Amino acid sequence: MEFIDRIKLLLGDRTLYGWVSKNLKLDRGIAQRINEGTVPKKDAFWNAVRNRENVREEWLRTGEGVPFYVYSGLSDEDWADSLLPLAEAAARGEFEYAGIWYIHCDHRLAIVLYANAEKQFPDQSEAMPYIEMRIQTGQFGPRTALALKQLQAVLPDLPQALSVTSDLFQRLATGKIGAYELFGDPETGGGLFAQAHDWARDHYLQPVATANEPLSADETALIECFRVLTPARRQALLTFVQAWQQ
Repeated sequence: MEFIDRIKLLLGDRTLYGWVSKNLKLDRGIAQRINEGTVPKKDAFWNAVRNRENVREEWLRTGEGVPFYVYSGLSDEDWADSLLPLAEAAARGEFEYAGIWYIHCDHRLAIVLYANAEKQFPDQSEAMPYIEMRIQTGQFGPRTALALKQLQAVLPDLPQALSVTSDLFQRLATGKIGAYELFGDPETGGGLFAQAHDWARDHYLQPVATANEPLSADETALIECFRVLTPARRQALLTFVQAWQQ
């Protein structure tokens, strides 16, 4: 994939010239050079793109790695330990994000923290609005559920919840969904979350196992295998298990 192809993937339904001038607040001449296959050298371009799109510069320059930043918890404990500081900061009145989305799929959870922001770079004529965003994903277990309850206790009006398909969650968890696809334009809105609806708010706070009976490594492995099966194979497996249990 060439540089211009990665730019087009980043743009979605936006035009290159409109993106450079309207969104990045930069000279349209940069768009012309990008269209000709030139990789911009100016810091102004890379600074604006990193902020506006929350994109990984290494991926945009070279194609290596994943497009967007995602913070992954390696276990229920790691996941919970990354959430507790957020709850503590909120309790002290230091929470820096304006909103929270809980994204749920099977026993997996992603949290998207976001806030509208604005930045003025020295070589730009006007400030650039963007959505500051952080995505965290992890295995949903007992400690995670407790950490989320603490976070909701101090920020009761902020969390919104969305149940998504496995395919969409996989894209989110592997850094293939950025701020524009999720939120649209900071000035005009849109995006996936604008079309989403809340679902049972208490459901996503329930752990997959009790505090006294956490998931074993074998159980976690079986869940991961089950997730990748097609619907037909899932049904066949369930039929077999039900027959075996009788």
